[in-house]
Amino acid sequence: MLKNFNKVLVFCVFSLLFLLSRDVAFAELNYVGQWGSIGTGEGQFGESYNLALDSEGNVYVADAANDRVQKFTADGEFLLEFEAPYAVGITVDFQDNIYVSSMLSNVIFKYSSDGEYITEFGNGFVASPIYLYADSSYLYASNANNNTISQFDLDGNFVDNWSSDEMSFPWGIDQMEEYGIFFVANFMTDYLQIFDSEHASGPTFNGYASPAGLAYDQEANVLYVANTGANNIVRWDVLNNEITSFGASGSGDGQFDTPTGVAIDGNGLVYVYELGNRRVQYFIDTEITPLSITEPSSSSGGSSPNSFASCTDAMPTNAPNLFSVLPQGLSAVLNFVPVSGSNSSYVISYGFDANADLFATSFNYSGTDVMSYSVNHLFPGIWYFKIRGQNGCMPGEWSEAKRVRIL
Repeated sequence: MLKNFNKVLVFCVFSLLFLLSRDVAFAELNYVGQWGSIGTGEGQFGESYNLALDSEGNVYVADAANDRVQKFTADGEFLLEFEAPYAVGITVDFQDNIYVSSMLSNVIFKYSSDGEYITEFGNGFVASPIYLYADSSYLYASNANNNTISQFDLDGNFVDNWSSDEMSFPWGIDQMEEYGIFFVANFMTDYLQIFDSEHASGPTFNGYASPAGLAYDQEANVLYVANTGANNIVRWDVLNNEITSFGASGSGDGQFDTPTGVAIDGNGLVYVYELGNRRVQYFIDTEITPLSITEPSSSSGGSSPNSFASCTDAMPTNAPNLFSVLPQGLSAVLNFVPVSGSNSSYVISYGFDANADLFATSFNYSGTDVMSYSVNHLFPGIWYFKIRGQNGCMPGEWSEAKRVRIL
């Protein structure tokens, strides 16, 4: 008997569907300091939403109500301010140029790191640009008014507009640069969405509460999400598929009131701007180290690579027999014979080479019938898949990897 298990899984295992079904563990981030209050003076903020860091660790806060950007040292010492009409979105490029979006005038301003005006652009191409992101070649603006992302080169020349049917009031945008994967936060509809390097849309993931700012650590492969409606920050360790959160409602140290902006320095410091408390808090993420994945963790088996030694559950007696992986549109259908003996769940690992060890997901199944499992919403290209059983906390052996081309 053939059993079909079709679950909406995501490319790169972006299994944020966990938010709908289980509690999120708390991240280990240590409070370091804060600055800011409501007002118009130095180090005070009006209606601010976002912040950004340059290569020296200086912090820039876009202050819309006061029509300015303020620049601070990494620990909050005021350095300077410069005029920027209704400054909402802000980002910094690899040369430390500052880009600021004016949501009311539908224009993007470019400044030097000292606040000297360079140019402005975007009029006629952007519609209420609210958040910005810059990589080594392009600037991206999320347009809240027409549900698109506008792309420019770093001189301000228009390149493209892209969107999807699911995009709704996009705010934060960031990128997993090594693979060209974009993350977009949809503020009004409470979900996160991904796009590939050609801007083809992947699935959407519910479970957030008005997600706003995004910050992706390229070295540690960790995404931080300002989860505005829940007054916390979601921390997603992408390659190890571990999702945690930190913070709670309030005005104390490590508490948040409407966090809208998040930025990172690449060395473990995480900065959060709160619209409600009109302040910047910063933390040290003690878990930030260069990551590699040698054993994908299971979301259902309750184990981690470091817990196997203390596990007393019996190991599955053999590897599953993965006898075929077939393309089906933008899906891959894995057909396999389950393991013999005790087994409670399975882990599927997949990637772009024969190691098939870049991404992973899991599902519960303890039967013995031949199985068909569909991994959906992949992008075109060559994929490799492998699968192993898991009994409680004890993983079994991997099957041989199978190759499939998604067209």
